[in-house]
Amino acid sequence: FPVTIGYMAVTLGKRLPYHVWKKTHEYMGLSLLLGAMHSMTVGSTIAISGPLRIYMLSWIVLGMVAFVVKLFSFRLRFHSYQYKVKTVENVNDWMIIKLINVKQKLIYTPGQFVFVRFGSKSVKGEAHPFSLASKPTENELLIVVKAVGGFTGTLKQLRIGDLAWVEGPYGRFCPKFGKSRRQIWIVPCIVTGK
Repeated sequence: FPVTIGYMAVTLGKRLPYHVWKKTHEYMGLSLLLGAMHSMTVGSTIAISGPLRIYMLSWIVLGMVAFVVKLFSFRLRFHSYQYKVKTVENVNDWMIIKLINVKQKLIYTPGQFVFVRFGSKSVKGEAHPFSLASKPTENELLIVVKAVGGFTGTLKQLRIGDLAWVEGPYGRFCPKFGKSRRQIWIVPCIVTGK
């Protein structure tokens, strides 16, 4: 519990660079592990009840496995697709980046997002989340991002042919509002539709 409160205090109290903020989240598994050890060793109902202990232990193991898989998934290329930069366009500090698949095409639905790590010498190799502005039926992935921060500012230096590893897709879009089957949703300067 104190470790989790410490993470929250650091995150909310001071504006951290993205790579530092992300690194703090990699240590959240430590909180999970310490909390699990505490719940199993303290003289509570969990410690004395065999069935409840097995039930809780199974959830703890499942949580730890999920954490380890997520922690190493990008490094091990699980759910990762290799793309190349096809075009880079800078329009009033909005970066319009088109990626073309190298091997396998990413299958996604409107409203989902991906993590992208660029293999460029001028852009940091850390994974960042991006919404997809392209249609799932198109061969290219379209990413539109405002170049305002440290990382997004370096996207101007991407070159045609630079590699990009795309992980995902993540998220679920729920267009079940209203009676019409055809809808257009406008999200900060990006139109997504079905």
